[in-house]
Amino acid sequence: MAGKIDETDKRILNEMIKNHTARHSTLAKKMKLSSAAIHKRVKKLKHLGVLHGYAPRIDLRKLGFDLSVLIFIAVNKGKLGEFCAKYSEHPNICSVYNVSGKYDLAVVGKFKNTESLDEFINKLSREEFIERTSTNLIFKTIRESFSPQPLL
Repeated sequence: MAGKIDETDKRILNEMIKNHTARHSTLAKKMKLSSAAIHKRVKKLKHLGVLHGYAPRIDLRKLGFDLSVLIFIAVNKGKLGEFCAKYSEHPNICSVYNVSGKYDLAVVGKFKNTESLDEFINKLSREEFIERTSTNLIFKTIRESFSPQPLL
């Protein structure tokens, strides 16, 4: 168990994905393990870099972020780092992916309204390292998860 991830670890991760607020005691009962064993395994998963804390699931629409968008961005050759340095931590940007195809980046963004989105896109368009963008509005989120299930 020292440095390898086994089937029990994967079962624990699956349960944590399903119920990210579950206490170790709740996981222990469900998994038929002791709370100490769960604690030890969670600690190991953190140490191995598999588990990076616990993030709350927030409904951003209830906080006024009504627009979700995919922005595809073509960056001038050799300028990818400039975009990442300037925009990867932007408060409206949730994810930045380096992708293949006619665009270099796929960006997931959340905006309160069309005006704030328009302002952001216009700002991007003025950057010398941006070649072109294509923005797609997400009408409905059918499934959003960053972990495939089950992990087994």
